[in-house]
Amino acid sequence: MTGASGKTGWRVVDEALQRGLPVRAIVRPHSVLPPSLAKAEQQGDLEVKRLELQTAEALHHALSGCTSLVIATGARPSINLAGPLQVDAFGVRAQLSACKAVGLQRVVLVSSLCAGRWRHPLNLFGLILVWKRLGERWLETSGLDWTVVRPGGLSEDDSRSGQEGIVFSAADQQRLLDLKPDRPTARHVGDAVEVLEQLALQCLHQGPAVYPGVQTRAVFDHIQRVIQPALMACSTSERSNLLAGLRGERVEAGPSGAPTRGRADVLPTGRNFYAVDLRGVPTETAWDLGYRSADALLQQHLQQEGEHLKHLAISIWGTSTMRTGGDDVAQVLALMGVRPRWDGPSRRMVGLELIPESTLGRPRVEVTVRISGFFRDAFPQLIGWLNEADGLVRAQQSDPTQRMCAIYGSAPGAYGAGLQGLIDSGQWDGRADLAEAFLNWSQWDYGAVGEPLKDRSGLENRLRQVELVLH
Repeated sequence: MTGASGKTGWRVVDEALQRGLPVRAIVRPHSVLPPSLAKAEQQGDLEVKRLELQTAEALHHALSGCTSLVIATGARPSINLAGPLQVDAFGVRAQLSACKAVGLQRVVLVSSLCAGRWRHPLNLFGLILVWKRLGERWLETSGLDWTVVRPGGLSEDDSRSGQEGIVFSAADQQRLLDLKPDRPTARHVGDAVEVLEQLALQCLHQGPAVYPGVQTRAVFDHIQRVIQPALMACSTSERSNLLAGLRGERVEAGPSGAPTRGRADVLPTGRNFYAVDLRGVPTETAWDLGYRSADALLQQHLQQEGEHLKHLAISIWGTSTMRTGGDDVAQVLALMGVRPRWDGPSRRMVGLELIPESTLGRPRVEVTVRISGFFRDAFPQLIGWLNEADGLVRAQQSDPTQRMCAIYGSAPGAYGAGLQGLIDSGQWDGRADLAEAFLNWSQWDYGAVGEPLKDRSGLENRLRQVELVLH
């Protein structure tokens, strides 16, 4: 069993031991085994091999004498976006090669429910689901006796599995059959996504004759009346407004953003766009994406580490906030368990509210935010919202002095992380020099009322607690 210290791996090993099966658990050199497996190892009931899977000779030795292999390795979300490719694709291929080398014929690969899906929040972390599907394909064509298991998210409370929507009810299955009677019965969420994607393509190509209901008709009517004409007008608008600007004439103002992020209001392009309406950030679309990406991150961490994420560090940039409408800020709020409120007509953000812990179903995450200089200058109200969210969470904690969100950045009027000049000059010898420059440059605490304060020791203390970094 590889990946035996992870959330899925230890459950498989634990179940096998309870059934009296001999198990050899393969984990990384510094992995910490869950208590039940550590106890089994101490009692001699479990054989544990600690090694790096990239070391072919050690892996061959660990697999020798085994009749089957369960692969439950997986990359965890991190700033190393190449991790999923290395672990979920190349790592699986290395294990398959080792199986062939030692004559092991039976392999079970624990993959993911939506492996191969492009449009999924997990793919924000290095295309995890894409590389998982590539690993599956290498197994399918390996010539070995194989099985691929695609589990959904695991819960500490098995009794809640029926509430998590992983397996469809009979009523849900019937609804999908009514929509696409020519498709096999969809048993899981992944099957349903495929059915709905195919139905959407069919609606686009064949028109009103295949619309399944009133709401679908209304959506496509809006696309045809509003979005499609605005999209088709982009080239004409860009050409005519460019010429108007060259003639010194007025060019109509318009918002900026990415239409693929729900910002259809930026169409048609070619207008004299302003960066962003500060009162509307984060947008409702950004909140939806930020909440889902935070949830995917937390689920992935729980599956890989066997415990909830407690402390995360994230870098937030001004340009990406303008482009996305505040995905990163929304993600920080979601991790803390705080929800934005928007007013009705203008959809401007007007406040925050706590998400009850009973609704969250997990601990709130402490977040250390490193903001760019441009973000500090362009979005002072977002710094205020993050500090207000911190206050909301702290007010209901047993220790109100413990900050849930701490915001650090460069000094007022300064930009960057203090590294570029040092790197360009070549006046550094190792990582310690770069770390020293980063800490000196990033020690300004923007959490206090009024002017930011120097707090290098506070920054260092928080970074020592960080379990995961998003950059």
